Amino acid sequence: MRENIPSCPSLFSFVILICIPLLGFLLSQQCEAQRVVITEIMAAPRSGEAEWMEIFNLSPETIDLQLCTVHDATEKRLPLSESSRLLHPGSRIVIAEHWPPGARWDIPRDSVCIPARLPSFNNGGDDIVLCSAEGAPMDSVHYEGSWLGDHGVSLERIHVDHPSAEENWAPCSDPSGATPGDRNSVAPLQYDLRLADGEMIADSVFLCIDNAGTEQLSAAAVHILLADPGEQRQSLLRKAFPPPGTASSVTVACALPPIRPGRHILLAVLDCPADMRPGNDSLLLAADIPLARRAMLINEIMFEPLPGSCEWIELLNASQETIDISGFALAGAPGYSGTRSRLVLPGSIPAVAPGDFAVVAADSSVMTRFPSLSTASAGCVLVALGRSSLGLGNTRDDILLLDYDDRVIDSLHYSEDAHHPFLPSTAGCSLELIHPSLCAAGMDGWGSCTDPQGGTPGRRNSIHSDLPPHERQGETHLTVSPRPFSPDGDGFEDYCVISCSIPSAVNQIRLRLFDVNGRLVRTLRSNSPAGRRFDVIWDGLDEKGRRVRIGPYVVLLEALDTADNTVSAAKGIVVVAVRL
Repeated sequence: MRENIPSCPSLFSFVILICIPLLGFLLSQQCEAQRVVITEIMAAPRSGEAEWMEIFNLSPETIDLQLCTVHDATEKRLPLSESSRLLHPGSRIVIAEHWPPGARWDIPRDSVCIPARLPSFNNGGDDIVLCSAEGAPMDSVHYEGSWLGDHGVSLERIHVDHPSAEENWAPCSDPSGATPGDRNSVAPLQYDLRLADGEMIADSVFLCIDNAGTEQLSAAAVHILLADPGEQRQSLLRKAFPPPGTASSVTVACALPPIRPGRHILLAVLDCPADMRPGNDSLLLAADIPLARRAMLINEIMFEPLPGSCEWIELLNASQETIDISGFALAGAPGYSGTRSRLVLPGSIPAVAPGDFAVVAADSSVMTRFPSLSTASAGCVLVALGRSSLGLGNTRDDILLLDYDDRVIDSLHYSEDAHHPFLPSTAGCSLELIHPSLCAAGMDGWGSCTDPQGGTPGRRNSIHSDLPPHERQGETHLTVSPRPFSPDGDGFEDYCVISCSIPSAVNQIRLRLFDVNGRLVRTLRSNSPAGRRFDVIWDGLDEKGRRVRIGPYVVLLEALDTADNTVSAAKGIVVVAVRL
């Protein structure tokens, strides 16, 4: 009896011989069942259009749709066609409620199959199951409402031979909103580079470039242009880069050439003739090129206007570039809460050319006081804000000029004490900067306007004084300009500029004036920190605020080099005179 019972190894071999062919048959049947797939769904059509879906035959055999069914989450199976309708290998067909499904697409009548009834595709999500003649599922899609795009935009399958998961579906990117009967807009092409993202950091642009195609390109380049609205596009650079492999990306860094300060629009474009989808080859980027510190200067201020006039601030473009001040702001001193008041300039101000002025006034009454502002001037931009005031303090205040990103371009803490002491009244008289290079000297570089109108908005300052040239490098020295000068308040050479130069970088300085008898007249600086080059203003007054007599005066500069404690000195002559 024992000899008739198969051994365990023999029994195992018998099972293997039977199961492997059976398993292969079942797998072949499953593969056969997956031969037709759903490739596109219009679940939220526009008014008057039809709901539809598109199917594609992946198999090498022709399929008769009359034998196939479709159902949704209700599981009520509906035939795709009432009569024989063949779907050939590699072909697609649209299953729609009616023909044409919409006027947006030119679909041949023989590319559309209209069943007696089609399941309703819910906008909030649904199941769509495509079954073979034997009732076996060939393909199915479970979509959520969040997958869908706008109304009238279809849901497309990215890879027809990949599983029907969320990551394999995307809203149609075609301008018509769908591609019924055609290749899906989101389907990968053979060669397809994509500008996915871009960012500007400092003076460089970093571009992320994806390879959305099925193959790698041999060469590619990126082209960056300046594309400001209303201006002709300007090429900035072109840079070649090795294209990324399939399903990968690369970041390309592009160092920009110098661009004028301001807000700009950059256009990045992929330069690749072999690319088969140019629609994703460009990207717009915002470029914010900051102004240099004190490129725009506070040059004159009217903080105590006469009745019937208004406050105003004059700005000077001290740079070599045209500056757009649209969106700039003027801020005052912090209030009790610690917050500074702000006035934001409007966004439609003409750009200010190098050396030109911009006058920011509370209202248009400034043109009544200064008629020259009422006529168009090539050298001045008037910005009348239509306000009761600029909020400037009548005795002292801060003024901060901020760019569109709140960076401080220039600042000033002014005081009525900066006015000439011999003025009978400071009302209606502006304070003017003596020279643009003195912008960092605080109120020492400012003085009272001497123009009969009380101000020079949009014009050269009445007390403007040219500085002496920088000479004699490598030794401590000083120069004086003008010589002589006449501090009589008539607006002509009322101030003396003493320009000092010291070889060492960090110093403590003392600057004093003596008469011809060696008596101290005025201490202009005492134990003050200084660098290699600085300017000091003398208004012709002595220590007690009295006008000095005409004649020569000796100016003495003493400098202590804080690095090695060495002392150097220089002398010069200042001549006080009167106009004849």
